[in-house]
Amino acid sequence: MHTVFDFAAKRAALSPDAIAFEDADSGRRLTFAAFNERAEQGAAALEQMRFVAGERVAILCHNTSLFFEVLFACAKARLVLVPLNWRRSLPIAVPGFSCTTRRRPISPARWPKGAMCG
Repeated sequence: MHTVFDFAAKRAALSPDAIAFEDADSGRRLTFAAFNERAEQGAAALEQMRFVAGERVAILCHNTSLFFEVLFACAKARLVLVPLNWRRSLPIAVPGFSCTTRRRPISPARWPKGAMCG
């Protein structure tokens, strides 16, 4: 199986203190090192939830750094991220996720603390 190169780890190694994300509303900043750590924590959380390589993980969220945390966490855990369009009604958005083997929602409470999700 081919996997995506770990851009988060590479960028954290090259420029750990550079700003990866800045929340326009709160002004909160996240460095590449912190972002990579968050992605590592997310991958560990997904593995603790017993997701296995190749499974799909759906996400329904606005355009925040949380989306990228989950994207890179999935890549690190060898999972497939399925972004659902938050602008669509749920019955229209969810069929794109119907080909999954398992459907378990992941609440924000189960994601590692400190996510920049408003």
